[in-house]
Amino acid sequence: GMEAWHLYQSALLKLKCWAKRRGIDSNALGYLGGFSWSLLLADTLLDMFADLKTQAGGGPGDKQEALVRATCQRFATWPWPKPLLLGQGDADATHAGDLMPILCPTDPYANSARNVTKSTLVVLRKEMECRASGEMQKPHFEDCHSFVLCQVKVPESVEANCVAQWLEARFLALVRKLDHMQARPLCVAPGLYAVGISADAQALQPKATEFSDCLSQDDQDEHGCS
Repeated sequence: GMEAWHLYQSALLKLKCWAKRRGIDSNALGYLGGFSWSLLLADTLLDMFADLKTQAGGGPGDKQEALVRATCQRFATWPWPKPLLLGQGDADATHAGDLMPILCPTDPYANSARNVTKSTLVVLRKEMECRASGEMQKPHFEDCHSFVLCQVKVPESVEANCVAQWLEARFLALVRKLDHMQARPLCVAPGLYAVGISADAQALQPKATEFSDCLSQDDQDEHGCS
């Protein structure tokens, strides 16, 4: 009904704003895009709307907060890789190997969270646990000892946003190279990206150099941004 729809809309905005502040709202960095967050919230609402409707006291803002917290609690403890599937479909072996299957509700039921890695799944779970409990948010790189920084620097004749999109399209390769080092990727500012890791700089350097070489090769092959 309309009551549930209005609650969903307002709570989804709240959830997405929080995910953006915490830097976990990007498929390109190995996290969840907006559609995945929409599916998580919808599944939670379908499961608990009756309880929210009969909840005594509290205004719309209280119900929105309760729904956002419930969503984070539900999926911080979800037994991944058990698939989340809304609607009619068969979560079969086509998604074997996916770490966080959040399946689109229409055929062919693609995994909207296919870019999630082992390290970003850990980050997502920790962030959702913190949000569900109402704890104060911790610094993004609290447990990191070394970093890879990627910054877009272009002459005035080149569109910086174009270069940033070109870099983002390749950034997941770096995240995967560092996955075994508890990588924590983050878009720090427009055109500035960082990956924090738990290892020291000596262990990081070969992977960073390898990624830099891949970027240079792609640029030469495409005759595009530099």
